Amino acid sequence: MKRIENTFYRFVNVIVGVLLTAIGFGTSSCVKKYGVPDLPNPMYGVPHADLMISGNVTDSQTEEPLQNIQIVAKTSRDFPLVDTLYTDENGYFNRFYQGVNWQEDSVWLSVSDTAGVYESQQTGEAVNYSGSSDSWYEGSADIHFDIKLKKK
Repeated sequence: MKRIENTFYRFVNVIVGVLLTAIGFGTSSCVKKYGVPDLPNPMYGVPHADLMISGNVTDSQTEEPLQNIQIVAKTSRDFPLVDTLYTDENGYFNRFYQGVNWQEDSVWLSVSDTAGVYESQQTGEAVNYSGSSDSWYEGSADIHFDIKLKKK
């Protein structure tokens, strides 16, 4: 009995597959036959862009680079990109975000000294993208910050 059921279900699956294939070919030939214009090829994906955040952190009086300063970068979207960076021995920080979904409007930085010697600071900048095209790739942006911290 079970063997008959399996054979029946296989037969039904083959019939359904053949009918769906015929319907698919039939609708595509209607487009050609009745002069309906071809639809553009669908594009799959999400608009995305590349974003580079970099900068230097120095002492406001001596202009010396500051090492191990914490940078919390946040974008302005509903679901923001949040990342924590630290300056190197030259007071430099950078991060490259490849393929960020949706273009970010602005980047905000919260800069703080984990040792507590310097005052915290917040700064932000608008993002201007260049090199965008007609596809999903919306271009790239490079934002550089020069941050000067004051001692407490």
